[in-house]
Amino acid sequence: MSEITNNDLSNKDGRSLIGVILLYIKLELLILLVSLPFILASYILKDYIPYEACRFIEIIGLIFSHLCVIYLHCKKENFKIKVNQKLPIKFYVYILLFRLSYGLLYDSTIGAFLYTFEPSKTITERMTSIASGNIFPIISACLIAPIVEELLFRGVFLEYLRKKSSCITAVLISSLFFGLTHFNLHQGVGAFFSGLFLGFIYLKTNSLLPCIFLHMAHNSFVVLITYFSIYPNEISPIIIIISAGLLVISLLLINRTKIDESKKFNFRFLEKHNLVQ
Repeated sequence: MSEITNNDLSNKDGRSLIGVILLYIKLELLILLVSLPFILASYILKDYIPYEACRFIEIIGLIFSHLCVIYLHCKKENFKIKVNQKLPIKFYVYILLFRLSYGLLYDSTIGAFLYTFEPSKTITERMTSIASGNIFPIISACLIAPIVEELLFRGVFLEYLRKKSSCITAVLISSLFFGLTHFNLHQGVGAFFSGLFLGFIYLKTNSLLPCIFLHMAHNSFVVLITYFSIYPNEISPIIIIISAGLLVISLLLINRTKIDESKKFNFRFLEKHNLVQ
């Protein structure tokens, strides 16, 4: 009997993985299609307007295409993005403590090891652009990417997976997918581990808001160390011990925080269009 159950669960998880891959491909193709006019406009106008204006057009296209496609997906599938849950301020403080301790621990272990490998050309160019003070990649990394990525990976994909498999499987698959879609080793490994905690936060709170907040904090931290050229170059036992202790404390505080499900934000416009809950 248990063997049949395990096989059923395995098949169910397999179908969930295939389903989320197909869903990702469909949404990304639609996003590309919607953003194509903005990309073409930026390319055509690059010889006539400043570089900053071209980048602004591309950013507007990025935001519009993601929001448009996610809106259409929600309407078609009768799907709601979960953002209404109010959380105590201390919960966000605990999230920041986690980000600080996790960042120190990761950079002193896995991050330091990964930096022994040469980063991809894309990462190098992005880091150079941020280090030079270019505002557009900074805005994209700290504000836009956290919102659109959380809407997709936690708001849509993780929610899709949790309805078709166990919560643990849903978090693992969505995190793995989140890492793979960064298309490079350095960011992909970090994105996978970040995705695990983002998934945990989403399932605990039933809200994207703390996930977006943590994602913004994470990317802002990365931008700061890039801007000031602070890169991990050695494994420090002292930092590992301290950061591991703080990490455990932050996780305990987060896990013990009680969420009052009766306290909700009132997003009337979004609720009117049946988009959030």
